[in-house]
Amino acid sequence: SNCSPACALRRSVTEMPLYRKATICPGGHELTLWTARTGACDGCRRCIRAGEQVMDCRACNWYLCQDCRPCSDEQFNSLFGAIQQLFFGDVCRATGVEEGTAELVLRAEATRRRPQDDEAVSHTAPPAPVAPRLTKAVSSSSSSSSSSAGRRGARDGPGDEAFAALEELGGEAKPKSYSVRKVRTIPHEGRPWTQGLEFADDGRLVETSGDYPFGTGSFVRVVDKDTGATVQKITDGLARPMFIEGIAELGGRWFASTYEDHVALEYDENFNFVKSHSFPYEGWGLTHGPGRKSFLATNSSEFILSLDPENFSLVSVLPATCLGHTVPGLNELEFVDDFLGQGPALLGNVIETRVVLMLDPKTAKCTGAFHLQDLEAVTQDELRGSHVANGIAFSKQTGTLWVTGKNWENMFEIAIEDPGLGDLSQEDAISMLARHLESI
Repeated sequence: SNCSPACALRRSVTEMPLYRKATICPGGHELTLWTARTGACDGCRRCIRAGEQVMDCRACNWYLCQDCRPCSDEQFNSLFGAIQQLFFGDVCRATGVEEGTAELVLRAEATRRRPQDDEAVSHTAPPAPVAPRLTKAVSSSSSSSSSSAGRRGARDGPGDEAFAALEELGGEAKPKSYSVRKVRTIPHEGRPWTQGLEFADDGRLVETSGDYPFGTGSFVRVVDKDTGATVQKITDGLARPMFIEGIAELGGRWFASTYEDHVALEYDENFNFVKSHSFPYEGWGLTHGPGRKSFLATNSSEFILSLDPENFSLVSVLPATCLGHTVPGLNELEFVDDFLGQGPALLGNVIETRVVLMLDPKTAKCTGAFHLQDLEAVTQDELRGSHVANGIAFSKQTGTLWVTGKNWENMFEIAIEDPGLGDLSQEDAISMLARHLESI
């Protein structure tokens, strides 16, 4: 095509549901005014709270929020200019990648509010994060009705679509559920808002905590593995309200991402602050990649970002997939060179669950999962974003994992075992993941 990038972008934007006249659903059914239960808008993917008025297709379980309405030409031209500048201006210059890849990443980046961004903030009950709407990765021939059915379980109950996807995978290896055996427990001193967990090459256990409750400040700390006590606490480079996220060691230095501050922090091996780097993404998880030649990061979407370690420019993106779905919201990450003797694996906490997903780092397809359901009691505020599982660190010395969560009372050393070798009373992790994928 002779269409310029800006022309192509304008064409794609005008085809977005947000700019089409919202009178019918993709299945051709007329939309009607309806009072929604909790879910996600099928136009902009914004979180819909119970009681909001939406334009709804009762036949397809498909709806649009009040913001998804046609704009005037004047509004569109202004908005298009802003989007064009965003896609082809600052981010392309910051990342140094081709236009199409920058567009992909930015369009995938969903909104996840920090707890303090919402009104009526409390330590125990922050609002639930907003994740992108689940999209199907296979079975493209499915109708819009079947592909969206069951996504809002609060209305119609969870469907069997993800379980059926196991049969649709054909010759692909089906992901395994692994068992968790608790090795030992230590106190999670201060019950911090854990964002990253990592073992140093010399065996030190390192944790990052975000600035929540607001005003407590972000920090990095070294934890005593025997007692849970804080050996060293670092706040250099973390002026409030900077919100620290994942952390990774690479080339004898430590690097930490931030949530919406667009900064990555560099420390030396002893956590002396070195400098800040531009980080033009929403920061979630961060770990080193294969051969320690890159960083792997997440940004709330379904994409795994591969980043250049010199300047954090975007090298490539892969969608995380499992059970025929893309998987949004991978939070804390951990790369293991040889996991369970099966080669490299990328582990990630799946937000709003206690499931840890195991991905093939070459393809971002899931190979298995395990869950942390039986380690610490589930509380009601966990459903609202507090007390969620977050933090995975692999110990080369013992071959075990250390895990914890935001505001958890304890940290746990655990062993991951093949199916059938652990406690058979544990619920199947893949079944838990399938239900989660059908609920979002």
